[in-house]
Amino acid sequence: MKRILLLVVLVHISLFAEKLILQLDIVCDEVGNAKIIWKQQATALQWKLLMQRYGNNPSLLKKEIVSSLPSYELSNFKFTKDEMNRTFIFSFDAKGIVKYRGNGIWQFKYEKEFTPRKINEHTWLFSNTETMGNTINEQYITLKLPLDVRNVQLTKNEFDEPVLQYYLKPSFIHSLSIVTEIGGVLIIIGIALILYYFFGLKYQNESA
Repeated sequence: MKRILLLVVLVHISLFAEKLILQLDIVCDEVGNAKIIWKQQATALQWKLLMQRYGNNPSLLKKEIVSSLPSYELSNFKFTKDEMNRTFIFSFDAKGIVKYRGNGIWQFKYEKEFTPRKINEHTWLFSNTETMGNTINEQYITLKLPLDVRNVQLTKNEFDEPVLQYYLKPSFIHSLSIVTEIGGVLIIIGIALILYYFFGLKYQNESA
């Protein structure tokens, strides 16, 4: 459903020949939780629109992120902006980004449209580029794993979905239970929907 809505929104902005780049850094800890860092660089028009909406009211951005991901526990929101380079950074913590499968096995699920690339033993890059009309949509996820991980590999889960799997000795609580799965791509889709829907409406208003 979210991907269908994303395609509908892209139709609205495809006439404006905009290139939209969405970049997320996901820094995972030893229990599957993560710090999400969303870095957004904008064109002059995009920056103007973003600052009109969020520049003096970052709590609105927080509210929209939480609303787009109602099932997940998010906390520690922080917003900073760089006027000169037209860049802002919005960060928050999210629980259960990586799913514990038992016996020290952890899995990070990603959409099959994303291309994974190993940067080093603890860092992976997932990228995806979509074109609709005149709009180029680039999405990048940098996943940083704990230093103690071993046997990192690309494989599939029991539902034949692509996952990045690794071994890491679990904490006592994870030895007893399975934590909730979120998946980093769901986070990026939620953020993308906010950006694309916002720009789509703004551009329509500007051209009216």
